[in-house]
Amino acid sequence: MDISSNGISFETKRDYKKGNLVFLEADMGGEQLKLLVCVAWVKKGENGLSQVGAELIAVNPTDKKKMQSILDQMIVEIRERKKKPAKKTAAKKKTAKKKVSKKAPAKKAKKKTVRKKK
Repeated sequence: MDISSNGISFETKRDYKKGNLVFLEADMGGEQLKLLVCVAWVKKGENGLSQVGAELIAVNPTDKKKMQSILDQMIVEIRERKKKPAKKTAAKKKTAKKKVSKKAPAKKAKKKTVRKKK
């Protein structure tokens, strides 16, 4: 289910047509909402399910306040998640490799022995 302040989309086995008025009871954030919607589009899917998009026509004023409060809270949570920097996962840390220089190894300098003259 996907819901906004103006509409809703959901999956169903029922056969709805564009323009149908439908009374829905939807659970949103633990709250039971009663909605009257008008079907705007239907997309037939797999396994006998259809995706339905509908415009909200009538919502009980109390439910409208609950719905808006829940949507506002969801927006706040999404914004907070976007602000937090992404942490590196353990898998990424393990695969990180040090950069290795492709230069040939330096040659060791030969030690010269110096003999003192007598």
